Amino acid sequence: MAEHASEIVADAVVARIRDLAHAHGASIHADATLSELIAALKLGDQVPLAAFAVAADLLFHLLAADQRPSMESKP
Repeated sequence: MAEHASEIVADAVVARIRDLAHAHGASIHADATLSELIAALKLGDQVPLAAFAVAADLLFHLLAADQRPSMESKP
């Protein structure tokens, strides 16, 4: 049975996130319950508090990584 286009896109996004995390030394924590919760959200749904916590943590790490000096800028 063929996957829906949205599932294929989601798989590609997840794979890209994993590749980028690995390339930058970031760890990934798998949480099946949270994944199911986020996957069940539909456009217009209220975002659960747990999902906000994950998004905040992600943004924190992205901002922290952005503040680190780049390897290219070192002499």
